[in-house]
This record gives sequence, C-alpha cells and structure tokens, in this order.
Amino acid sequence: LLDASLDLITLLRGWLEVHTPMTRSSTLDGAGDRVERLVQICRRLGADTYVTPPGALAYLATEATPFTAAGIEVLVHTYVHPTYAQPHPPFAPYASAIDLVLSEDERAPAVMRSGRRAPVPLADALAARPATAVA
Repeated sequence: LLDASLDLITLLRGWLEVHTPMTRSSTLDGAGDRVERLVQICRRLGADTYVTPPGALAYLATEATPFTAAGIEVLVHTYVHPTYAQPHPPFAPYASAIDLVLSEDERAPAVMRSGRRAPVPLADALAARPATAVA
C-alpha cells in the first residue's frame, strides 16, 4: 500500500507541478514525542522555518517550546479552498487532488495555487483562534 501511495503522490506532484523536494521521515531517525521529532527533522534538513497545518494549533498552543529553543520559526499554513467545475453539482470542497486534476485537467495547478495565502506566524494564528468553551 505504501508503494502504491507513493506512486500516486508522485503522479499528482507531476500533474499539479509541485517540485518541492520530498523526503520520507522514516529515513531521518527522529525520536521523542511528535514535536521533538518534527524539530529533529527540521534540523536534519537544515530548515529554520516549519509550516504547519491549522489542525496542529490544538497541540502547538502548549507544545511549541522545542521549536523556539531550536531557533525554528513556526508558521501556520492558510488556504482558501477555490471552487472549480466539478462534473456533478453542488460543489464539494476538499474532495481530493485527484478530483481537481480530473475536473480541471491542465488548469488544475493554477486552480490549486489560487487558494494559497501567506502563512501566518504561530502566535498570530493562536491569537485569532475562536475561544473554545470550557466545561
């Protein structure tokens, strides 16, 4: 299954014109908890910035110290999902990259990139989070 997934990712990267280098984390010998492993991966790859998805805010709100201690800036990825011509309305966002490629063909890379926004510093993203109810 892993090999099939990697083959599909490679195909999608080509179709979507994604040229960012890719490294399997399993080749980097990370240890420790999830944040410590991420910091180690950043160090091994020579990164001074880590861009994280918004879903990580739940744990980075209290666990970002190892990044700071290592001198690694944490930015939060922001994306506004674009609409495109799916063959069967209504539009279903976040279907898959395969849906985008099959629906938009050669326009798919431009459609995907149209949703990109500048990443936001972690502190700003945390400050902008809606308050959660405490039981």
